Amino acid sequence: MRKLLYAFFVLSFLFYSCEEETNSFKVVIEGIVMDAETSERLNDVTVELYTKSKSHITTTNENGYYNLGEFNVGDYNIVYSKEGYLNDSKSLNLSSEIIVTGVGYEIVNSDLIYLTPLNEKAEFTVYRKYLDGEEIAAANFPYTVYLGSFNDPIVGTTSANGIISLDNVPSEISLSIDHEQNGIQYKTYTTIDTKDDNKVVVYGYNPEADLGVVSTNVLDTDGQPIEDFAVTDNITILFTIPVDIDNANFDLLEDGWMSVDFTYQWLNNNMTLTIDPVDPLLSNYYYSLEIDVKNENNTQTFSKVYNFTTE
Repeated sequence: MRKLLYAFFVLSFLFYSCEEETNSFKVVIEGIVMDAETSERLNDVTVELYTKSKSHITTTNENGYYNLGEFNVGDYNIVYSKEGYLNDSKSLNLSSEIIVTGVGYEIVNSDLIYLTPLNEKAEFTVYRKYLDGEEIAAANFPYTVYLGSFNDPIVGTTSANGIISLDNVPSEISLSIDHEQNGIQYKTYTTIDTKDDNKVVVYGYNPEADLGVVSTNVLDTDGQPIEDFAVTDNITILFTIPVDIDNANFDLLEDGWMSVDFTYQWLNNNMTLTIDPVDPLLSNYYYSLEIDVKNENNTQTFSKVYNFTTE
């Protein structure tokens, strides 16, 4: 019995000592903030650290340096902001990054932070397209432009010519459009390179339409199987409405039984499927394309086998 009591006393003392050691450990959080394009050190950057109870704020000096002070070991989130730059953040998990080696020791956590300048202009035209129709300027379409996770989005409407013109944006932005016009739903979420991109196409669909195929290049204009499909061509399929790509199944078979390796991608708001065989198809061979897909609400299913022959 005495041995058990002694063991309990020793364990209690050890646990108490570890707790004392961790609680007395302090971490100095500091860093330098720089321009992501020029590597220039930035002054007057607001640096704000958030805890569960309050926030701690400081600014960088003329050398881009900041020091938030001492903090207990724990998890923290820091937000960096400066006019003319994208806001940024960093999460610190100091409890897992620091190994306690003594009581009352001090550790310095230093970071080098790069902020992206908002010095680009962007102008591009938005076009709407329904199924196989022509591209038409998307006039007066509401849009939302996202600059980053910690920055307010830009909300606006395209011009009568479908143009969006923006100042003071980063080199990459995200554009979201979700608009109904004359019973057709136009929807996209895409990334835009503000230096190079000058055109965006928003594809439309009829929300009330049945799931099916509008067109595919393995059929001719009369809907009959192609008998001279080019061995190096991609296979494309345009569906009537967006597809639930997480529940889409398709396979390409040679002579009706041997699977063909391919890569694929979904485009056009998940209405267009492009299949790219890894190797060229064999000449004068019979192929089968098997498709089993659902609409986004999983209320409709479309299953079909398309047969075709290569040239």
